[in-house]
Formats: sequence, C-alpha cells, structure tokens
Amino acid sequence: MIGSAIGRIVPQLALLLLTFNVAFGQDETTELSWKFLQDDVYQVELSQNSNTISETNNRRVVNDQEVEVWLEWKVDAVEAQQARMTWKYTRVRSRTSSVNIRTQDRGGESPVPRVVVFDTDAERPSDNASASLWRSVTQLIDKPFRVTMSNQGEITGVAIPDETLEILRTMPGTMRIRTLMTEEGINDVFGRTAIALPSEAMAVGKSWSE
Repeated sequence: MIGSAIGRIVPQLALLLLTFNVAFGQDETTELSWKFLQDDVYQVELSQNSNTISETNNRRVVNDQEVEVWLEWKVDAVEAQQARMTWKYTRVRSRTSSVNIRTQDRGGESPVPRVVVFDTDAERPSDNASASLWRSVTQLIDKPFRVTMSNQGEITGVAIPDETLEILRTMPGTMRIRTLMTEEGINDVFGRTAIALPSEAMAVGKSWSE
C-alpha cells in the first residue's frame, strides 16, 4: 500500500502556535512549543491520498482514494503542558476509484473503474453507492469530540461520544473514512501531519528528528 497525507493549517494559526525566541545567544537554550489561546477557534484542512493493489485468484484489484476533510478546532482550556480542545468535522469530500482486472487475460480486458464520489456540502449523489456513504458521513458533520494535545504537538487523548461511535459502526464503505473519526485514526493522521517539537530545550546549531 502506498499512501500520503498532507495537512494544511491556516497561516495565521501557524504563526500563533509555533513560538520561540529566534534571537537567543549561542550558549542559550529555549523550549519550542505550540501555543494555544483559550476560546480561540481555528480552521484546519487535511488532504489524504492512498493507493492499494491486491492480487488473488488471478485478479488484481486497484483502489485509489482521495479524501479531503475540513475541521474546526476550539480551544477549551490551556494547561501547563497541554491544551484541551473540541474538534468537529465541518466538511468531507471523497473520491474512490476501484478497478478489478484479470491478471491472465489475453483479450486485452479494459474494465471500467467503479467510482464513488461524494461531498457533504453538495446534494445527495444519484448513484446508490455514493449516496449511501454521503448519508452516513453527513451524520458526522458538526458532531463534536474532545482532543488533548501536548505542547509538543502530540495528541495524547481523544474522546468520541457513543452516538458518533454508533454511526461509525454502521457506516458502509471504506475503512479510511471511518478511521478519521476513531482515536487510532486521529492519532495516526494528525500525528503525522502536525509538526512534532522536541521536549528538550534547543540551542543554536542543535537539531532534532521526528
């Protein structure tokens, strides 16, 4: 499986959150941290692309998926080492293409991809597969859940209401969309999207790796 995820936080948020003293001296150190302000609200956009290829019984199945999600982050409380926030998805847009190919076909098979497309900001799709996902995902829009983030940008806690978990349990279609509303999925996607800062103080010329 080949996949990628790209998160975009509005420039104002990046400037507000990542704060450190760029003028400290050669022998001085400073801590890098994400700085949130209580009651602030931020708009976040995430794009995720994935490609999977599997083969079985002389068939090759190729799946491509593009998912874009928009979130709202509201800062509920700022503590010494972490911030507690309420997150909610405000829009989800997805396009999935699936092709099933016979690997030993000598007749030049050209199968037509099965495409499922929906956007929660758009009208209900006309085809049954897209409409089913649209209906399920639309139920998740504006449903709040709690997230705790450390000063280093690490997600340390996720609390999802039982009502939302029930919607996820009965949701048809792709696992990738479902994982965007699970504790494991949120940690995985946003853990790789955000900038993870070092816990130790930094000095001029010192570096760190994620």
